[in-house]
Amino acid sequence: MRCAVMSVAGQTLAFGRLCLEADETGQLCLVLRTDRGTRLVGGPVGADGDLGEASQQLFRQILRHYGVDGVRLSIQPGRPA
Repeated sequence: MRCAVMSVAGQTLAFGRLCLEADETGQLCLVLRTDRGTRLVGGPVGADGDLGEASQQLFRQILRHYGVDGVRLSIQPGRPA
């Protein structure tokens, strides 16, 4: 799904898409792929489909990558990229 990564101050840091991708062991992980080619990997999806831990780990990666104190993701309607 399409999304925008935004700082808590409202600045748009990136546009991209959230997706599920299998890692080398076959475990599904939550991944952010930006339109500029950055790929940030979150944690594994729970066996029951829960995205809680996966999204927490992804947010930590986003914060580290962009060097900001807080971010939010804004989901955008539209067709996949």
